Amino acid sequence: METETIDLCIDGDNLLVKKREQADSSQGKFDATVFYSDYGTQVTVEELSTSDTINFEDVMPQG
Repeated sequence: METETIDLCIDGDNLLVKKREQADSSQGKFDATVFYSDYGTQVTVEELSTSDTINFEDVMPQG
């Protein structure tokens, strides 16, 4: 990665509400924005089977 910029937006309760990542690399540009909300909300989570997952590094271009 040649350059990377991460911008974080924090609300009045010191909770992350937005994260934007921008980067330049030999593989090209990367720009991703994530919004966060509903802190404290009850959720139900089920573990995925191994056949439904993939390692992030396995899908990244090798350079």
